[in-house]
Amino acid sequence: MDTASIGNALLGFACLSESLWIAKRAVNKWKADPHRTARNGCTLLHLACDGGSLDVVKWLVDKCKADINLPTKNGHAPLHLACIHNNLEIVKWLVNKCKVDPNARTALQVEDAGVIKFLEEHFERKKGKFGV
Repeated sequence: MDTASIGNALLGFACLSESLWIAKRAVNKWKADPHRTARNGCTLLHLACDGGSLDVVKWLVDKCKADINLPTKNGHAPLHLACIHNNLEIVKWLVNKCKVDPNARTALQVEDAGVIKFLEEHFERKKGKFGV
């Protein structure tokens, strides 16, 4: 197995297990590709939103320039995965800091009351602000 393959495996693990240190090490030492995409269209940002690490999500977006709107082949954006897995802090960061559209096709199709409440309140604030 080559160095990049080891790094890519470590980076995927780091995104799911909330380990920013391992993620950085995988990219810097093991030459992992932070932009790789699985066959199903899932990116490392999708994994981090699933895994629940706001620090890893921020690093992927801010430092690695991960695409915050890229959907998987099933149409799941990173925001959707954060919603599904009840990762409210990631949802808030994506919506408030990254300006991800909370009205995206799948973002409101989740069943967690806290996430839905936040998205609905955010939409109402925007609606009033812009007079939509």
